[in-house]
Parts: sequence; structure tokens; C-alpha cells
Amino acid sequence: FLRINLPAGGHPTAVAFSEDASSIVVSSHSLSDCSLYMYGEEKPKASEDKPQAKLPLPEIKWEHHKKVS
Repeated sequence: FLRINLPAGGHPTAVAFSEDASSIVVSSHSLSDCSLYMYGEEKPKASEDKPQAKLPLPEIKWEHHKKVS
């Protein structure tokens, strides 16, 4: 399972995954605009001292907004 946090105010309407599952694009709609967000995999920092307990959350790599009239 993967959990991502969308910016407040929008409701997700569609989701698309890349072939290698390293990124996801989410379409979001609110009363005033439509938005696209691409989340990418955050590469864990290599650390030989400690094993990584949790995978990092995906971060927004780009976003696009369009006002609804």
C-alpha cells in the first residue's frame, strides 16, 4: 500500500502509475480549479550504520493548476 498526501481542498478524480511504479500522477478537482500532481519516489539515503525502518513518503515532483471559470 502507498499513502500520499494531496494538498488541501482538492478531491482526487484519477490516478495513473508509471510502468516501473516509481511515480504516480493524480488528478484533483475543487470548486475553483483542476490540478495534476506527479509524485516521485524519494530515493533512500544509503546508510550502512542503520537499517531503514520506513520507506520515505513520495514527494511532489511537479504540479499544474488550471482555474475553472
